[in-house]
Amino acid sequence: MLVVPSKDTNANVASEVTIDYDESMDVGKIFADRCRERRDTSEGIIAIEVLICLMKCRNIRTVQGLDEMVNDAVKKLQKTNESNCSVKSACDIFQHFITMANLDVTLSYEQLKKMLLDRARMYLRKMKGFRDNIARNTNHLIGSNFKLLTHAKSRNVVHSLSYIVNNEKNPRSLHCYVTQSMPSKSGELMVKELAKHGVSCTLVPDTAVGYIMPEIDAVVLGAEAVVESGGVLNALGSCSVAMIACTLRKPVYVLVESFKFLRVYPFNQSYIPDELKWKHHKQPTALSIADGSVDAEKDNENVPAPASTSKYDTWVNIKNSNSEKPKTEVPSIDYTSPNYITALITDLGILDTAALYLMGRLFPLLCVIVALASNVAYSKPNPNGSKLLILFIDGLRHDYFDHVYDTGGVYQMRDNGCHVPKVKPLFPSNCFTNIHALFAGRQSEHFNSFNLTTGIHFRHRDLLWFRAAEEGKNVKLYHFPFCPDIREKGIRCVPRRKYWKYTLKSTLATAMHSLANETTDLAIVYYDELDTIAHHSGSSMDVMMENDTIFTVDEAILSVVEHIKIHPEENINFAIVSDHGMTDIKGFVTAEHRFFWFDIIRVVNHGAVAGLWPKPGAFKEVYEFVRRDSDYYKTYTPESLPMQAWPSSELPPIVVVATPPYFIDISYHPFRALDHLNPQKLPRKLKAGHGYLSTVEDMLTTFLAYGPAFTQGCGINNNGSFFTYDVFPIIHKALFSKPPPPVATSSTTPKPTESKTTTTTSTTTTTTITTSPSVATTTMQTPKPEAISSAGQSSGWEFKFALGMICTLFAIILLLGLVIVRLLRKKYVRDDRVRLFDSFTEAKFFVGNENQQHQVDGMRDSRV
Repeated sequence: MLVVPSKDTNANVASEVTIDYDESMDVGKIFADRCRERRDTSEGIIAIEVLICLMKCRNIRTVQGLDEMVNDAVKKLQKTNESNCSVKSACDIFQHFITMANLDVTLSYEQLKKMLLDRARMYLRKMKGFRDNIARNTNHLIGSNFKLLTHAKSRNVVHSLSYIVNNEKNPRSLHCYVTQSMPSKSGELMVKELAKHGVSCTLVPDTAVGYIMPEIDAVVLGAEAVVESGGVLNALGSCSVAMIACTLRKPVYVLVESFKFLRVYPFNQSYIPDELKWKHHKQPTALSIADGSVDAEKDNENVPAPASTSKYDTWVNIKNSNSEKPKTEVPSIDYTSPNYITALITDLGILDTAALYLMGRLFPLLCVIVALASNVAYSKPNPNGSKLLILFIDGLRHDYFDHVYDTGGVYQMRDNGCHVPKVKPLFPSNCFTNIHALFAGRQSEHFNSFNLTTGIHFRHRDLLWFRAAEEGKNVKLYHFPFCPDIREKGIRCVPRRKYWKYTLKSTLATAMHSLANETTDLAIVYYDELDTIAHHSGSSMDVMMENDTIFTVDEAILSVVEHIKIHPEENINFAIVSDHGMTDIKGFVTAEHRFFWFDIIRVVNHGAVAGLWPKPGAFKEVYEFVRRDSDYYKTYTPESLPMQAWPSSELPPIVVVATPPYFIDISYHPFRALDHLNPQKLPRKLKAGHGYLSTVEDMLTTFLAYGPAFTQGCGINNNGSFFTYDVFPIIHKALFSKPPPPVATSSTTPKPTESKTTTTTSTTTTTTITTSPSVATTTMQTPKPEAISSAGQSSGWEFKFALGMICTLFAIILLLGLVIVRLLRKKYVRDDRVRLFDSFTEAKFFVGNENQQHQVDGMRDSRV
């Protein structure tokens, strides 16, 4: 017996049931029972679930037998009372999707069956996310206090209106009028569902549509199917509602999933196929107009017509004998022409009905493209099938996760994954420096945020996302501020929309969906809420726990961890990284009274740290003057820094580092947030900041990882000197299944070592500085191959843009030339039209004048 899993989630292999199939099995009854049990789930989705379970049968050993079994099951599903148009369309697209795989190698039956099941599960996962996408798209079209009208019960309409009313970030009030939808009375069920979800609604009779339509702002309808003409098939009466709305110029939006696109082209109502008009049970009939019942009409069929009493009766009887017999069947659906529909709101986006006509004509090609695109993702997996999701939390201090719940996601990652409690950022502990350390490693040559001539950007080829794209992997970056600068094949950077609130949980769910569908290999989500809150309100733990900020992050992390647990076959790894910590700021300290401005060439002030470039020959004098005693900042040379991050040649000759909790203020060189990802979000009065030495406890961050590629502890011997660039080899190995390729070279970026620097200052005597010698060690460094050199940085968009502009200009010139030629020809074209004259004299006069005019034109042309 077939048993379909009742859990309405993305079922994995372990949760499905292996069955034995035979032709006598009542698949239709099982499908109908499941539909009655799960009224909130589309019949098309339930049909696909049943087909997936059937495909796992053990007693079929050939591909032909499997194909015949699926075809037979589809026919049985469509003959049930619960079947509708969506079942037919979903099954058609399902069979196209799983069978149009491009096989490069010969596979055994079991291997082929496994591949078909994987594609089937992928298709099912996509279907289950369609309704949420429709709700988000509908949210853009429905305004506050809208009055809506809907007809019949629609799950998509209920879900979308509930999403708009109950949206956490931007809830809006609206009122929905629901028609009774006779004779099914599904409108009454619709009102109950809307009220259960908190949507204000009113039940109105079908005959009141014209009366209330002038007050309506928009009509929202569901659909059982979208046909090739761009029209829809929906509950009986939908066409009437749409016609009235179109007449009164009210927008009509149809909410429908993309799996309901059906290969049918009805010209009008009578061309709807009979198998779609009614349910499979006995067709309902309309009441006879004569006496109110069909039975009475049948009884009167044999009664002779009354004798003629008028001269017109004979002609009337002849017309009646030639006319068609009135139809008494009442279908359950009708056809709504695309002329009456404003837009189709689907999971693919908001579609114009005119475009749907072209999509319907190109439906076979569309199926081929979808199948080939999915096959590329299926046939070219990552090494060992590993995928990586990275959550980059800007400003995550090492102690922010110390007070989360023991049942949350962070606790599970600590307990069962890789956890480094304290990670030291490179100096200065800002965004630019440590993003390159995290995603390019210790060998990166782009740490220098003091060199303003090179510019601070994130297009360097040694960053992880460019490395992945060079390896042929698909990369998605979410909400990074530098998205407009990323133009690279294989990399899609999704920017953050202005005035739009994104929840971390929804963004992570979107990224997980792309990874699970095998359309993405590397997804990196940028989250700056903690950094923004700290800069505006302070970095204390009390501030971070206000409005449950930290707990919201922990809840979002838990959803990812739970998904990885439930679906181990997807082989997704998850890592949490950060660039720096955060500490409170009390104010700015003025420091220019210690500078000889006439001896200084350039100043770069990052707030917590400032760089000074003295004039040639003035270094000693400037340094001795600047390094006098101060409780608010310390002065170093590149060799005397407690944390050496770069070679001495890449640092300013004099480095002034503020002492927490102060920032440096220099006249004519104010604090510039050049090394901050979101400088526009910084308030005028900072409450917290970063950029100090790594020896400051509050600058430390943390690292967490979870998944099949991360064993507990990650094999790290953490002796308190784990830096941000030490994260890169770990995430690189998780993505590529191998560490970064090393090469023995002389290191240009030695590992930061804590220098035993002793500084003795005095106002009257010369100071002696004792520094530890520079350690010039030989380390294993990743080479800079040509594949990731700066020469290949251009993605070719400039050439494409120039070529497009040239083509556009050529088209405009050609169009203007055609118009000019047309006008010139029209001026000299002879009038050969047939003319009618009332008399011969009038015709002779006209011909004479016309000949004379031609002679004048000829003489003028000869002179020209």
